[in-house]
Amino acid sequence: MAETSFTIFADANSPGWAEGFAALLRDGTAVEVDIADSLDSAIDGDSDVLILNLGRRDDEKLSPERIATLARRRVVGMAPGVDWLCDQLDELEVHGGMIAQANLPMLLVDSDLLGERSTNEPIKPFAKPQQRTENPTARTPVVYFGTGDIDEYRPSVDYILVAEHSQKCAVVMRQANFVYAGVWAHPGEWSGEYRALVRRVALTLAERPIVDLVPLVVERQIHPPGAVRFDLEPITHGTDGFFRLFHFRFDHPTVFTATLEHTGSNAMMLLFAGGKRRLHGQRVDTEDGRTLTITANISAASNRAVRHRYWTLNVTNFDHDHGASAKLTVQYDTLDSEVPILGLPGNAGFEHLNRHAEQLFQSARDGNAPAHERLARHDVETRSISREMARSVTAREYGLNDWKTLKAHVAWTPVWLPRDGTRGVDIYFARASERYAESFSFEQFVEFTENFNDDVIESLKEAFSNARSRGHQSLSPEHLLMALLDNPVADHVLRSAGCKVDSLRPKIDALLTASPLEPLAGDVQVSKSAYGAVYRANFVNTLGREGTSAGNLLAGIMGERGDAAKLVNEQGVAERDLVNYVTHGIATELVAYPQSQASVLAPDLERAVHEAFVSARTLRHEYLTIEHLLLDVLRSDRASDALRSLDVDARGLELDLATFVETATPRDAELGGPEPTRTFNRVMQVTAARARSCERFQANAVDALWALCGERDVPVADFLEGYGVRRSDIATRMS
Repeated sequence: MAETSFTIFADANSPGWAEGFAALLRDGTAVEVDIADSLDSAIDGDSDVLILNLGRRDDEKLSPERIATLARRRVVGMAPGVDWLCDQLDELEVHGGMIAQANLPMLLVDSDLLGERSTNEPIKPFAKPQQRTENPTARTPVVYFGTGDIDEYRPSVDYILVAEHSQKCAVVMRQANFVYAGVWAHPGEWSGEYRALVRRVALTLAERPIVDLVPLVVERQIHPPGAVRFDLEPITHGTDGFFRLFHFRFDHPTVFTATLEHTGSNAMMLLFAGGKRRLHGQRVDTEDGRTLTITANISAASNRAVRHRYWTLNVTNFDHDHGASAKLTVQYDTLDSEVPILGLPGNAGFEHLNRHAEQLFQSARDGNAPAHERLARHDVETRSISREMARSVTAREYGLNDWKTLKAHVAWTPVWLPRDGTRGVDIYFARASERYAESFSFEQFVEFTENFNDDVIESLKEAFSNARSRGHQSLSPEHLLMALLDNPVADHVLRSAGCKVDSLRPKIDALLTASPLEPLAGDVQVSKSAYGAVYRANFVNTLGREGTSAGNLLAGIMGERGDAAKLVNEQGVAERDLVNYVTHGIATELVAYPQSQASVLAPDLERAVHEAFVSARTLRHEYLTIEHLLLDVLRSDRASDALRSLDVDARGLELDLATFVETATPRDAELGGPEPTRTFNRVMQVTAARARSCERFQANAVDALWALCGERDVPVADFLEGYGVRRSDIATRMS
């Protein structure tokens, strides 16, 4: 009788793993074991069982031939990289995805593979206790286990070993010929009980006949279009009542929209995705009660890829203290839908939507029959058409209930400075503390962050020196701010945001002087609040600069909301003013340049951006759009000279655009604007990149005109095209 045969393959980041598993198999049993030198050769072999230990391979794909071969093999796959392999086999539901602390107790359960459990005692995963680490590496012993929703596929998914704390979460499980084993470590580090279990699983699997790998279908209730109201408990309530999951299936290309209105919770999430590969995955969160929206243009190919699975929409309350009352409105095309929903382009911004509404308004007013039909579908009479009604109809055509919800969907917050942010700061500060033990000094701070600009490093040196000379053991955001006042870039950013820098310096000095002295013991250490400022700084999308710049760091200090931020606030500078300049180049006040490198915008463009902002604010417009920007770029000498040299009627273009800006741009009833749009930021970033490509540090008004010529499906594109302004001509003029 032939010996049972095994082929083992382990990635290079697991030295000795294959040899260790081979020794485990050979322990007291006559088996044939081969160690493969590649994944392809392992899959193509003819052994009874394939043992795989894979690292992350998320960007790789197996060929259809190898996938078909793998589906006919008996396989024992070890976490973590085996999840990638499970994704290749579309029929497989077994997977990990959750990580537990290393000493997770586990329980055997009755299984089809092994029969009745042999013990009721918990099984430990490792021979020695493991300390939990915040930053596991590819070699850190850890336990991966599947989520509880896999339990719905039983008995087709055969549970063998489960987490003691939740027996719906399997650590070892089987589907057809495939076993998922989630304790990751060298076999020599496994506990005796776990070694015996894995060996028994491998030998028993080899004796079973190979069966077809078929899709596992679970019948779900399909959620129809419409609105549903429900309540969610706080996440710490101890039940599953803190979330709701809705399922969908589409049998043709579909435009899907979802709107979540809610009260009570300070942390809500809306998550949409399709099938195993989470197609069209979108997640939106809020901490301030705002309405959440998701839209997706789902193609026939996406529906084919989802196959027998479902599209899902998850509504979750992450608030630990408060429940939520929610209203979810879902709209999507059905086969009998009389009015199809328009697909919203992925890069759609406010200007795109406003153009759509303005075109509908003008067409209806001019007696256009198709426009009248569009209005009639939504019970709007043509004779009473207004821009507000046209915007409302536009929202409904895109599948959202009103204009406010639609524009909020494309509204863009250019920087995320977390209101609380303690979790992110805690995690990364803990990693630094773990790496450097009790020490987190200047050199380690620079090394850990890795991305500081050279001028910022010099400012950091000054901040550490200042703290040391004052007898302070910890570096604070106030030390950082004091040092940044001598940084030309930071000085210019503060002044452009309206800060009275000369008044700020003595106040910071007085605050630091009044700080209690600490006994110095070695180097000055980075405080968590100083690190928090850097953590937040790296969420800032800085205009025209790379790395963590002085402007980034100022924004991070404001986000930390400590004494340093309060002192800047007292100078009349809000966080929004500072971020607007750092991210978009929008100056609250125009100031002289201390040196050429202080701003990435040339004086003519800095003035044009400033005047566009002032104009939008004066007109009480809700958004600062690229129409505002183009209007003031046209008024600059450099851009107007360039257009005249191309025989463009610059004056006529300016007058027509001014009329549009004044009449067709929505005003802000709550006086909260103007907010720069996503498109505005994109144009400013392209402008700065254009200057750099021409080996100029500062971008000018003609660079901005060139960038504006690249926009499509927005009013600016209509005006520039109507007057014959082409990007290629502007580029020729620039050269």
